[in-house]
Amino acid sequence: MSLASACLWTLARTLVICLIAWPVCAAVERWLRGLSDSRRTIAITCLLAPFCFPELLVGYALRDIAMAHPQWAEALCCGLLFVRVVPVGAVALLMAPPPECDAAAIHCRRMSLAGLSHDLEWLEWARCYWHGPVSRALPALGLMAVVSFQEFELAALLMVASWTDWFVAAERVGLERGEMLRQSAWPLLMQLPVLLGLLVWLRRDAKRWRSDLRDEADLPAGRLLPRLVPWLATV
Repeated sequence: MSLASACLWTLARTLVICLIAWPVCAAVERWLRGLSDSRRTIAITCLLAPFCFPELLVGYALRDIAMAHPQWAEALCCGLLFVRVVPVGAVALLMAPPPECDAAAIHCRRMSLAGLSHDLEWLEWARCYWHGPVSRALPALGLMAVVSFQEFELAALLMVASWTDWFVAAERVGLERGEMLRQSAWPLLMQLPVLLGLLVWLRRDAKRWRSDLRDEADLPAGRLLPRLVPWLATV
């Protein structure tokens, strides 16, 4: 398999996993917000438990299953990645600041646009949703995509197509380092928009996070910890 094919296959896997995991992330985030501070801390700790098990160890433990049933190797890899990206998306949503346009603001805007033409009304709706649920969801989806797209150990040990495993195989057959560096530009360019978007988002909301942390400075540790855990876990 060529590098381009491996990159496209990894990208397709990432998109499928993120689209399937997103409703689960939203449901988990709503459930976490409904818990008390102490229970939320315990729930987040349990939610992040998959990251306590190294991918290399998990891959070795399940390698025999993938070798015995190679037709299920891709599904097994996707399932393991699903278990890892759901906590990332849920924690990212939990730590995200409120959107500039919430549901009430979008409803009021829709009522105020009743007399406009259809094109202008659609444009204003799109603008409201962009500054509302979309701006809140994109960073979480970006983090989920990065976690899935950069997976290495699981893909290699379960013997599924991946751009990271392609470089290992290329080095094994003697591909020159200079050529490998040149080829690495393709996966880098595929991830660059997501990484730049995450940096812009972090820069935009840094002041709001610092303000929130200052507001929480006088709270007892039992109430402050649940608010800090999601931020630390995502970092």
